[in-house]
Amino acid sequence: MYTDASGGLVAVAVDAARGFSVGTPRPLFSPPGGAFDWDVTADGERFLIRVPVVKSSSIPLNVVSHWSAGLKR
Repeated sequence: MYTDASGGLVAVAVDAARGFSVGTPRPLFSPPGGAFDWDVTADGERFLIRVPVVKSSSIPLNVVSHWSAGLKR
């Protein structure tokens, strides 16, 4: 697996059993946000991609203390 000129991930089958031959490159996908830090899990089933955190508008957080006092018994 490698990245192409546009930054997309490309897979290539490799056969080393009888010499060395490679298959046809197969485009997989382009990582979001142009991420270039990536790896594949040991089982080959998932990609781990580090992407920059995008700050969005903040959502207010309301903390209510002594909330149990407001419950009707």
